[in-house]
Amino acid sequence: MWADFPPRYQVNLVSGTPPYCPGTYRYSAKAMYDDDYNGKNLVLHSRIYAGSQPSFGIQNAEAVRMGAFPDKANEWQNIEIFLVTPVKFSTVVFFIGYSPGGYSGNVYVTDVSFSRWDDSSGTAHSDLTNCV
Repeated sequence: MWADFPPRYQVNLVSGTPPYCPGTYRYSAKAMYDDDYNGKNLVLHSRIYAGSQPSFGIQNAEAVRMGAFPDKANEWQNIEIFLVTPVKFSTVVFFIGYSPGGYSGNVYVTDVSFSRWDDSSGTAHSDLTNCV
């Protein structure tokens, strides 16, 4: 996916009215890297914004999540990060391959998903604005 130079892919999801619900959100994908990959062990990165900054009265560590990388080469693996917000928010920014560095090898990513997560049942909700 990124071998010759370190690109990143970015998607901005901006709500209309109403804004997105408070709660836990799961950002997931399937990923694989080859033996030659020499960049950072980081595939998924995401930020939640209530305004113009990724902070809304809670620690930035909750509004910004980085990480999720397969733990062995040449094998498709499910990876995920969770973001938590106690308030409604307006924008989510997703990155795939955020500043990966390295100039050798490849990382492959597919089945990217973002959903509101129900901690009690361990299930995902695709409707991000229905806060019931």
